[in-house]
Amino acid sequence: MSYSVIETPPQIERAEVGDGRLTVHLSAGRSLSVPLDWYPRLAFATPEELAVVETEGEDLEWPLLNETIPLRALLEGRPSQEGARSLARWKALMERRRAQIARGEEPEPHYPTLPLPEGWEAEP
Repeated sequence: MSYSVIETPPQIERAEVGDGRLTVHLSAGRSLSVPLDWYPRLAFATPEELAVVETEGEDLEWPLLNETIPLRALLEGRPSQEGARSLARWKALMERRRAQIARGEEPEPHYPTLPLPEGWEAEP
């Protein structure tokens, strides 16, 4: 006798960042944990920026960091593929945004509007 099992894909219930790790709690009581260094934007973030995380079923999103991590990447053990130039530009943007917030100003958007400002040229 054979049985057919339909497995429901795991869903993200919540995420935590601490002790140098990203831990994701999934449906059915499962959890997985990866080194925070796999996701440099998270490693660079402040605790306040990390606290704002949205779970969209199969994605984790940190809107203040402009970071989305698909559950599939975590399950497959794939760290961030962001290039060094892109990360450096993002860090510079975040430093400006943090300074603007500290001064009580409206922070600039994560993505520049067209035309692109100097330093935002497309990577080859």
